[in-house]
Amino acid sequence: MKKASGRTVELISLPAIVKILVVLVAVMAFNRLLPMFGSLLIGSIMIGLWMGLDLPRIVTVMWGEFTSPTSLWLSCIIVLILFLSRLLTKSKQMDRISESFEAISPSSRFTTAAMPALIGLLPMPGGALFSAPMVETALKNSSVKPDLKVAVNYWFRHIWEYWWPLYPGVILAISVFAVEPWKMIACQFPLTLGAVAAGSFFILRAVPNSEGHHRKVDRSSVLRFVLDTMPIWIVVVGLFVIRVVLGAVGFLANYEIPGEEYLSFLL
Repeated sequence: MKKASGRTVELISLPAIVKILVVLVAVMAFNRLLPMFGSLLIGSIMIGLWMGLDLPRIVTVMWGEFTSPTSLWLSCIIVLILFLSRLLTKSKQMDRISESFEAISPSSRFTTAAMPALIGLLPMPGGALFSAPMVETALKNSSVKPDLKVAVNYWFRHIWEYWWPLYPGVILAISVFAVEPWKMIACQFPLTLGAVAAGSFFILRAVPNSEGHHRKVDRSSVLRFVLDTMPIWIVVVGLFVIRVVLGAVGFLANYEIPGEEYLSFLL
């Protein structure tokens, strides 16, 4: 520990840093032989043993966290997010979203960045399988190299993950630190603006821009795009509306709704 300006600041010791690095290396090494959850499990056990806990105590702590209300709520939320993503895929809704957006996009460069960003609003495993073909289609008549297409697809699909409330990491952070979602969003949102600016300057400007290749945008094209993306907007808007409704009901009834902070995500 070190005192600075009247405050006691705890510093991480060198042995602790070495242990953390060893665990990270072990997790990456085991990941070549085991699924990710298996390597993370082994890494967690290694950390517990280094902290002086015996194996029965480690198992007890793990089971307690695994069966805690927070873990169960978050598990249900994440499963339903993945379920919604699967529904949009199987119903070909993702394809319809791509087609309707092509009709209103002003240029190939804009489409190239916007489609991965749109898909990124709905976190899903293998999301690149949806956005990558969209980028490929938008640049089919250009000589853009594959590595640039990969960079555009990866970068702009992840510009929301700092604050977008459908990302499991954001949900986990909100629950662990017990903060209001709007505060988390307000603090993290500028990072998305920075990501867009950086991606546009370092990546997107290398993409040829073909303007005027789309037909004239009319009201029906915009309406079609809005309707095709409605499943995403229902989730996003409903997330905040339900939170407000639950808070109002609890206030009027003078009753604390169990798991109120998770119900809005779940519903």
